Amino acid sequence: VIAVRQAARDVSITLQPRDSWVEFAIDADDDGTPFSRGRLVHQPVAGLPRRIDLAALQAALIHDWAVDAVYQRFARSGVIQKQTFQVLRRLQFTDAAQGTALARLSLDASLHADFDRYQLHPTLMDGAVQTAMMLLQFCLGREIPILPIHFGAVRLLAPLQQEVQVHCQLRHLEGKRFDLDITDPQGKVLVEIRDFILKEMKDGKPSTEGRLEAAA
Repeated sequence: VIAVRQAARDVSITLQPRDSWVEFAIDADDDGTPFSRGRLVHQPVAGLPRRIDLAALQAALIHDWAVDAVYQRFARSGVIQKQTFQVLRRLQFTDAAQGTALARLSLDASLHADFDRYQLHPTLMDGAVQTAMMLLQFCLGREIPILPIHFGAVRLLAPLQQEVQVHCQLRHLEGKRFDLDITDPQGKVLVEIRDFILKEMKDGKPSTEGRLEAAA
């Protein structure tokens, strides 16, 4: 987690090639604070693309949150989402015991021009994180300030599209652990995110120490 408070903060990104992967590190330029560690792994995708039956999933959803209210909840929790990061268009849940969410995301029109520069567009990836954050608040039944702290694995199967669906499954409530799939509008899985963890913030810091990590 990169805390910038009121001022911009310069960071350095270091890439170190290994035998079959690339290690990365993100650190603060001023004091060397480590923000992120992980590895990038290239692997061929075998077999047919996995699909999620969005119609069947939709039938199990019984709660529908207005997106304006969602971003008001973020603001009350101390997370201000600028207009271009407000990518949620619909957010639905099963009952809290099942811990499942489905979100529809689409990019702000101002971001369409340079969309092809990215395979994992940062605002859509942030929208997937937003989905998990709101699912946690829904399952807890209260608003809490939370931030992402750990990505166990991020697997890119195909580039993201300008409109996607996010299927988010809570795996462990106390541990705030999730699995997510980002699909195209027809349910073809484009990105798999596994072992994603959120942490509650207290006094502006995560309640327990953790690291933001990723593997792809």
